[in-house]
Amino acid sequence: MGKTQSKHCYSVPITKHDESKGETAIYRNPDNIDELCCTIKRWPGVKTLQDLYLTAFKQYSNNPCLGTRTINPDGTRGMYRYKPYYEVKAICDRVGSAIMNLDLAPIIKDDISGDEFRFVGIYAKNREEWVEVDIACIFYGITTLPFYDTLGKEAVKFVFDQTEVRTVFASADHVLNLIKGAKAGEYKSLSTIVCFDPLTKEMEAAGEAANVRLFSWDSFISHGAKFVDYAKVQPDSVFTFCYTSGTTSLPKAAMLTHRSSLAMIASTEAADFLNINKINDKDSYLSYLPLAHVYERNMIPTLLSRGATIGFFSGDVLKLKDDLQAFKPTIFVSVPRLFSRFYDVIKDQIDKLQGMKKTLALKGIAVKMENLKKKGEYKHVIFDAAFKKMKDALGGRVKLCVSGSAPISPDVADFLKICFSCPVLEGYGSTETCSGIFCQHPDDTIAGTVGGPIGSCEFKLVDIPDMNYRSTDKDENGNPRPRGEICVRGPFLFKGYYKDPEKTAEAIDADGWLHTGDVGAILPNGALKIIDRKKNIFKLAQGEYVAPEKVENVYLTNKYVAEVFVYGDSFQNYCVALVVPDKKQLLELASQMGVSGEFEDICKEKKIIDKVLEEITKTGKAAGLNGIEQAKKLYLEPVSFVLQGLSTPTLKLKRPQAKEHYQQIISQLYSS
Repeated sequence: MGKTQSKHCYSVPITKHDESKGETAIYRNPDNIDELCCTIKRWPGVKTLQDLYLTAFKQYSNNPCLGTRTINPDGTRGMYRYKPYYEVKAICDRVGSAIMNLDLAPIIKDDISGDEFRFVGIYAKNREEWVEVDIACIFYGITTLPFYDTLGKEAVKFVFDQTEVRTVFASADHVLNLIKGAKAGEYKSLSTIVCFDPLTKEMEAAGEAANVRLFSWDSFISHGAKFVDYAKVQPDSVFTFCYTSGTTSLPKAAMLTHRSSLAMIASTEAADFLNINKINDKDSYLSYLPLAHVYERNMIPTLLSRGATIGFFSGDVLKLKDDLQAFKPTIFVSVPRLFSRFYDVIKDQIDKLQGMKKTLALKGIAVKMENLKKKGEYKHVIFDAAFKKMKDALGGRVKLCVSGSAPISPDVADFLKICFSCPVLEGYGSTETCSGIFCQHPDDTIAGTVGGPIGSCEFKLVDIPDMNYRSTDKDENGNPRPRGEICVRGPFLFKGYYKDPEKTAEAIDADGWLHTGDVGAILPNGALKIIDRKKNIFKLAQGEYVAPEKVENVYLTNKYVAEVFVYGDSFQNYCVALVVPDKKQLLELASQMGVSGEFEDICKEKKIIDKVLEEITKTGKAAGLNGIEQAKKLYLEPVSFVLQGLSTPTLKLKRPQAKEHYQQIISQLYSS
């Protein structure tokens, strides 16, 4: 195949396109035209995560399962110590039995749906105990409520108010704040905290004063000596809530079922090119991405079902490199922001080389990149040795990298493939889809798409007339290039948002289609390309969502701002702002700063731009905007958006048109 043509067929239509419906045909993976994948072929009797874990613990009983770094006498981190599968199962049995023996998760009835739940919260960074509690709850039919380690006080209160959860398992750094919230009446339902770490006298005194019962991890497990029989869970039982990150409102609790998780695992195994079937009991994975996020959450059962070993980082992302060197994983999963950091560091190291070393490095890059582009090959018998130090940055043994949560730059992905001499897979999905549902083939020579649907997914595109995206669109050569909102359906879908039937109905229509809010285009080979966002929310490179209208409304309260357009590129980790300044206020500012000239010229003055950026940042901070939401670069536009046809007379921004109009300026802001 040529350089501009992919050799892979990613999806095929299983229905005919009906133009009158304003949507494309329904597409599926070529291997699943007749039936969507929902069962793990090698374990056909496994119907729930409870079945999966019990089977894995039996099959890999003596293999190393979970690992944590020891702490040396001087406080430094030592080597990893591993618990075998049978020991982890014994702990999970004890934890679950203790919860039931102490009645820490009583039945709570959802007054809207009538469903009954038992809840337990987990509030900590990734660690062995986090996973052990999670598996214990799966054994005993308890729904876990993972708190993001960085959740704000208001969001934590929302979780307690919504679920009335009584028991939270937490690391020591959260215990006092939880007790304080309980005492103040903010976390009214909280009655028990199990601390993963040793209790301090301060914790015990605070707990007693707030009438909150405290257990250390070891003392709690002792209450599980009397074994309690497992619960009878069903495929449609909800095993966890995953809270979506809210920027304009409080988070929504997406209910994930055993069926949805197993459909994901089964589909990834069925796709041979993903290399999941090559993972075995000799493989290892370092867990550091938040376990409260569906992305990492799905990795745990996937890997344990293959007999792999999971190690946990030391809790400090800044020291992740040291953990990688100690653990030496064979599988590395991360987000684009960190992969971009590796890219920048490696590029910088190559630039600093001199003489023959630099010549060889550049030659190796050129040869390997040409092989990648032409053949999809990322290994080379001669030049791989020259890239050993680069691979050593991940511990030296990595054979598979996966990027998710946000799009990764094609240039970064390709460069890292040849540096690490292994595939760098990219997926597309969401909390509501129980992780990634599209993935590109690792040897595809065409970058910039998310590939095709996994075996449990079918999809279609629906017209968005207001944004001029239609299923009848054609490319520049007159060939069909359908565009529209991406809608997906399959057994991987979440059950709905807890106690929020209205938002559930907005997300999933009567025919079971999840409307993602993302805009896609279908390429001739069935690959999906993400081209826009229907809703005015974008995701930055680190996976954080930003609602631009929220930020714009705050900036508009600043005296220097008349109109504003906030934009975030999903390949970048910060936002930029294009501001039409208040002419009178800006001229006064220029006079104060000794800057003269025409209004258009003043808008170009660096120190004026820097001062306005400083002022709107202060306004944002005072209004409670976080660092992710704040614009880091600014352009001052002397001509009103209204006069340019980019805004309505009521100053409602025409966002797609503004993005297109200012594309060159946006690119300059990000490259400067």
